[in-house]
Amino acid sequence: MCLSIGTLSRRLAWWALLFGILLGESAGRDSLAAEPMPLAEIRSLPREQLAANPPVLVRAAVTRARRHSLFIQDASAGMYVNIARARLLGVMSADTPIPEVPLGSDVEIEGVADPGGFSPIILPKAVRVLGAAPVPVASPVDPARFFSGADDSQFVECGGIVEDAIDQGDHWRLAARHLLQPFVISVSKAAVEIDPSSLIDSIVRVRGPTASMANTRGEFLAPVVFVEQPEWLAVIEPSSSSAFEAPLVPITDLARFLPEGPVGHRVRIQGTVIHAEPGRAVFLQDAGFGTRVQTRSRDRFAPGDRVEAAGFVVRGGPVAELARAVVRRIGTGIPLTPIDIAPAEALEINLKAMAASVNAEPSDFQGSLVRFPARLLDVHSGPAGRSLVLNSEEGTILARLPDDDDTEPAIPPPGSELLVTGIFGIDWDTDPLVAGGSAPRGMSLLIRSASDIVVTREPSPWTPRRLASLLTAAAVGLALVGGWAWLLRRESAQLERMVADRTRELAEVRREEKRTEEKQRAVLEQKLKTSLAASAVAHEINQPLSRLLLKCRLEAERGAANDGFIDAVVEDAERVVTTIEKMKVLLRNVETRHEPVDLGQVVTSTLHQVKRIAAANGVEVRRQGPAFGCVVEGDDVQLQFAVSNLLRNAIEAIAAGGTGRREVEIAVIDGGDRAQIVVGDSGPGWPGGTLDETLLASSKPAGTGIGLFVVRTAVENHRGTVTIGRSRLGGAEFRIVLPRRTRPGGRGDV
Repeated sequence: MCLSIGTLSRRLAWWALLFGILLGESAGRDSLAAEPMPLAEIRSLPREQLAANPPVLVRAAVTRARRHSLFIQDASAGMYVNIARARLLGVMSADTPIPEVPLGSDVEIEGVADPGGFSPIILPKAVRVLGAAPVPVASPVDPARFFSGADDSQFVECGGIVEDAIDQGDHWRLAARHLLQPFVISVSKAAVEIDPSSLIDSIVRVRGPTASMANTRGEFLAPVVFVEQPEWLAVIEPSSSSAFEAPLVPITDLARFLPEGPVGHRVRIQGTVIHAEPGRAVFLQDAGFGTRVQTRSRDRFAPGDRVEAAGFVVRGGPVAELARAVVRRIGTGIPLTPIDIAPAEALEINLKAMAASVNAEPSDFQGSLVRFPARLLDVHSGPAGRSLVLNSEEGTILARLPDDDDTEPAIPPPGSELLVTGIFGIDWDTDPLVAGGSAPRGMSLLIRSASDIVVTREPSPWTPRRLASLLTAAAVGLALVGGWAWLLRRESAQLERMVADRTRELAEVRREEKRTEEKQRAVLEQKLKTSLAASAVAHEINQPLSRLLLKCRLEAERGAANDGFIDAVVEDAERVVTTIEKMKVLLRNVETRHEPVDLGQVVTSTLHQVKRIAAANGVEVRRQGPAFGCVVEGDDVQLQFAVSNLLRNAIEAIAAGGTGRREVEIAVIDGGDRAQIVVGDSGPGWPGGTLDETLLASSKPAGTGIGLFVVRTAVENHRGTVTIGRSRLGGAEFRIVLPRRTRPGGRGDV
């Protein structure tokens, strides 16, 4: 089709503007075309361009006006103007005033286009009312577009049969069908005054803008036509004065989609009630066929009542039903006897009839009252009632038992053998790959009340579930016992290995202790032998030497002239006696006692012993460390003698060194598992060599050298060590290190 020069120029201007926006050469989104654009051009834009929200300027007539939205129509098409969304997205400022826009106004709108839902929409920036406009010419609906949402916002004309009318406050909501397809007519009460009940089953023709109803997933449900003017609604063929004047159709024909009379109009059926749910549905059966009648009637009907129902045929299921029906009682009969047939057999009959492309005879049993034996497998509770899972002749069927308004029906326990009565149904899946175009999805049963469930055999206490639970529990128990036994066996083996390892370790410790004890015993025996021998020698030497010393002293007292000889002899004898006494002390070290000894007290006692000699030599002795609490295991006499020797040696070394600093420090150091006694002086210092090299030798003129030997022996008897170094006072430093041990039953740290 050739375009006019004006249309071609407008399109060129539009594409130039869009191209400029994309290149950043325009003033932005607010830039507008020079003249209004046809709505059809906006609707024809690709969706990706609409998503970019291109600017638009349109001029059209208002076909429906609300506070936050408008329907507009020009000569080419119609569109929806969403003011609320424009404010939400910031296209229109929140303080921009919206003028009063009466129906039929000629408006100019500038804004942006948007993809919308089923068709494009306009998000306005400004709305200007230019004056009045004639009512647009409605276009006949295209069913393919009308029932898919493609004609949203278009001003259309559509005819149909009204099936229901509901008061929605400010408007009437009419349910209608066009070519058997459902759509909705929304009639404004402010513009149109009608009696909605008079329109049911009428053929009407309506005009108005359209919209689409959708579910929460955005899927199309049905179109809506908005009627805003009286002339937009016209009754083409009125309904009869009474619903029960509709053509009478046998339930047999209805169930097989063969109702007589005009297609789409209300029909009337008669049948016997097999079940009723007030306000929802009545189930009727006649000549072996059953059907469901949807109704809002709150009248109560009992099984066996003969009723007449008038409504509209619903063809959505395998058996046709009546919807939006009115129902009245026309007589009282005898409740129908259920058909004795198993669900699997009924399904087989339907499948064979479907394969032969014929109707099942005498009935397809769908919607009919049937009775069959079954076994209850499980029970589920829900808001609509209880669901029972039944098994009948290796076929599984789901049965629904509605809750009674007054009492909750008692359900037998799973495993019970039952004789069940209910309304049978087959659910079909449409599948083009299956012969006949459909396949059974499952079987269902509506149980009218608990009285339709007759227990023929109580369930065995040992149901498969209980047996399975028992076997599972037994298996779990055996597994636990086996696992426990395995763990005990493994722990026992580990314990045996640990005991064996510990036994070997203890045996080795005992052998080592025995070897140590034997060595100590040998050393002790050797020391005892040496001690006894030395004691005997010392005794033999000490007796004549004492007599000699006594005679010399007597001669000296008599004043005998000796030229100093006697004095020298006395001096030497006294040195020998002193040496022998030290040897006795040394020999006593062989028998070391092991008792708790407080080193602080040992130092205190020793300081009292050397106090006089220190004062006589002008030496200051300072003490450091704790006076109590540093306890070791040992012999206090040996330790005191060793410390006394060190202090005396330090004092004598300072005295022999001449003038200068005359200081001695003694400190007790508690080191946790080790205790120390440190003696340092300001004397001339240690002459050199190791302790082993200087034992039994002395650097003092009158020294014997046996003192350090006694010190070392006493310390070694306590499993300690003696080290020699340089004191911070400038002289020698002796450091005794003793172990601390805890003996069971002892006092303190020993």
